[in-house]
Amino acid sequence: MGEWRTIYLADSSSGPSKDFVVPTDRNYRIQSIFATLVTSAAATARNVYLAAYTSTDDVTQPLFRANVGVNFDPSLTHYIEFSGSTVRVEGDGLTDSGWTHVTIPVMEVRAGTYFFIESFFAADGATGIEDDLSIKALIDIRVARDST
Repeated sequence: MGEWRTIYLADSSSGPSKDFVVPTDRNYRIQSIFATLVTSAAATARNVYLAAYTSTDDVTQPLFRANVGVNFDPSLTHYIEFSGSTVRVEGDGLTDSGWTHVTIPVMEVRAGTYFFIESFFAADGATGIEDDLSIKALIDIRVARDST
């Protein structure tokens, strides 16, 4: 296996969800995923989750699912960090410039692993809302072991 190196992934396109897949012949170890959530004016609280699945073909049994556990108010900007560090909330996590930290497992995942992060209405779990979610991820990456 190759040596670990750190890469940076970013997705600032509009929309309430983001996803990425570990490329062929690579292993990933997530250091942290920073999410910025700009909530729309729809008058209901939101929540956010990050999930990892073994592939895009089966999203019924996640390797893990990390719910933020904080309901975010409308028409504000919220900052979330998913990492292997201790869970803590700076500020109240509900207002502008509050950081919410969520612990995720520290694990090495293989090619094809599918990561999905989404904003949803907290009351009924409805998705497809008009929020904007952007992510920046620090990821350790290395070439996977040759199977031959």
